[in-house]
Amino acid sequence: MKIKYFVLVIIFCVPIYSQPLVTKMDSTSSINGFVLEKNNPNPYGSISYIKFNLPIAAEVKIHIQNVPFDSSNYQIDTLSSINFGILTKGFYKFTWDLKDKNGIIVDNGFYDCFIYAIAKENEYYFMEFNGKSRIIVIR
Repeated sequence: MKIKYFVLVIIFCVPIYSQPLVTKMDSTSSINGFVLEKNNPNPYGSISYIKFNLPIAAEVKIHIQNVPFDSSNYQIDTLSSINFGILTKGFYKFTWDLKDKNGIIVDNGFYDCFIYAIAKENEYYFMEFNGKSRIIVIR
């Protein structure tokens, strides 16, 4: 008597929330200052790229906030807050997948991306860079 076994394999696909990421594009950048480029594509797309240059190694933090439409409903929410730690000198591309901190896709509207970079050479000398880029989301 032959016994045959039947194996059933079930695969569950679970979406995993992906954190925005920073990619180093060029370490030989000849730009001597902190530069924040306008994001693209703007206003269309399912992701947004923000490019910036660091003239020296710096600790980088990025915050994305909504922009309220009127002053009567002036509720600002920080949708995403990322601390990338210390990044070396170079040109970087930050990728935002248009999701908030809970992994939910944001609504159409205006958003501000703030970049803060603090560079410390020693205990007496440091540089601080701040930049803002406006992101328009239209689907």
